[in-house]
Amino acid sequence: MGLTLAADVAMARRISLCGDGPLADGGEKLQRNLGEGPCVQALQQRAPVLAEDLSDVHTVRQWPLFALEARACGIQAAFALPARPAECRPRLHRAVPLP
Repeated sequence: MGLTLAADVAMARRISLCGDGPLADGGEKLQRNLGEGPCVQALQQRAPVLAEDLSDVHTVRQWPLFALEARACGIQAAFALPARPAECRPRLHRAVPLP
């Protein structure tokens, strides 16, 4: 399991906040490098993405590179649950006031 904070749908500005184990780290790196996968799709669609089997034909069509590489790393399923700020109401604090 991992948690990533993305500032935009393209995930160009994002940071991995935590990852639990090599599968989470590997899956995150693959999506960052390939630009496809469940997290990318979940952010674009603003909806959960549940891929129960990365060898499924439909899943492979959606993310051909991610599905192949993820399975090679031992990842057999992937799930992404986006949380928008309106839903989780994050609290942001600054050390200095805004200009």
